Amino acid sequence: VALQILRNNVCTIMHSLVTTQVVTSCISRPDRIRSNFVEETQNQKPDPLRETLEAFLGFGRHEKGHSPLTTLTYRRQISAFSKFVRRVGRQSWAEVTADDTQAWLMELKSKGRHINSLYVSIATLRAFFQFAFREKLSADFSETLDLPKRGEGLPHALAPSEVERLLNAADVKTPFGIRDRAVM
Repeated sequence: VALQILRNNVCTIMHSLVTTQVVTSCISRPDRIRSNFVEETQNQKPDPLRETLEAFLGFGRHEKGHSPLTTLTYRRQISAFSKFVRRVGRQSWAEVTADDTQAWLMELKSKGRHINSLYVSIATLRAFFQFAFREKLSADFSETLDLPKRGEGLPHALAPSEVERLLNAADVKTPFGIRDRAVM
């Protein structure tokens, strides 16, 4: 029973790492887990976009101390951008232009993304392109990506009854209460 539980846990982990074919063989032949995993990863074509993303995320985790949530956010943002980049025909980060970044941001804006979401997307792109530039994989577009101004909401005004309650809260029978009432 313990061996079956262990086998199921290994299969669950492997499922998140590789294709269904490996998981199926893992259930029927657990001795082939490692060999199938190696075969799967060796048969994949090199993907410079993904490789740079993984290097950037590793740099953030290990060198910058990014939290898992920051790493996840960066992964989602850069993955979405790399899908866009592929869609417009770019195969490497060296082929990406400043116009590509602006077009992606305009696409996000046209989809109705909130200003705070755009802020996160731009901040992520800036950090990524600074990294890619240091690694000599891309031009540095971080200078061309201006962060949008986050609108601050208007302050909430108090209702007349709330003002009345606030003024009456000061105890005018004490020196501090008189001072507090005068300040308000």
